[in-house]
Amino acid sequence: MRHRSVLLTALLATGLALPQPAMPQSGSAPVVSEPPLTDVISGKSATLGGRRTKLTLVNFWASWCQPCREEMPELDRVHRELASRGFSVVGVAADEVAEIKAFLAKLPVRYRLLAGDPDAVFAWSESLGNRAAGLPYSVLLDASGRVVWRKSGGRLTRDEILRAVGPLLEREGEDP
Repeated sequence: MRHRSVLLTALLATGLALPQPAMPQSGSAPVVSEPPLTDVISGKSATLGGRRTKLTLVNFWASWCQPCREEMPELDRVHRELASRGFSVVGVAADEVAEIKAFLAKLPVRYRLLAGDPDAVFAWSESLGNRAAGLPYSVLLDASGRVVWRKSGGRLTRDEILRAVGPLLEREGEDP
């Protein structure tokens, strides 16, 4: 599984990112339950659902994934800009906690980071629409946990996130 994901990550990093529909298509595979996750900072068992905001951008990544590392500063920036408006970024790593902590010493971020068994994390991301099973992969979840937007491959930018988040925050009476 990991070899397939590394190959796909390499393809996506070269600009072959496939556009994905903004909403889940009817008849899509059922969503796999959230796997057991660990909060990278506290080392304690954690869940995504326990701390969901109005909008949560879940970014699936790994410390060995170059496109993942490249987009993390932008994710951190948008997380800080919009946190007071009910938006958050949560990184879910298909990686070992020790590897992530070593990586964070070089590139710290302020958003929440969770980690899980790589196979389980990939299965979860695939059930949320990651058809290429590659990294990075991001989904925007509303307050009820529904996927309202998704992006495969790297190069996720602040402007792209704001275009996805802005109309949803405006529905709540706020501007990004």
